[in-house]
Amino acid sequence: MYDAGELDDIGAAAWGAGSVVCVAVGFVVLYWLLVVFVFLPGNVVWVPETAEDAVAKINAGHVTILGFVSLVLYKLRAGGRTQVKAEKAAAPEAEIDTMINTIE
Repeated sequence: MYDAGELDDIGAAAWGAGSVVCVAVGFVVLYWLLVVFVFLPGNVVWVPETAEDAVAKINAGHVTILGFVSLVLYKLRAGGRTQVKAEKAAAPEAEIDTMINTIE
């Protein structure tokens, strides 16, 4: 099925792929250790100078307006769907009645 030359090539490819995976895993572990122990020095607490700096300032008025507009559009669009849903709910009963009548 395979001759000795092909098996050597497959083995070399497997060793090469394994080496690449090992190097990648080692790089990720070393990078993580470097970031955690060198670049992040530990429990550093940044104390704000004024009370205004301590409070987060969030400007999201445009998101609120967009939410109200989308709610209004949803309500306008859903108004016509309630009647269609009621018609679809009645349809299976009529279909079952016709199926029963055809069986008898």
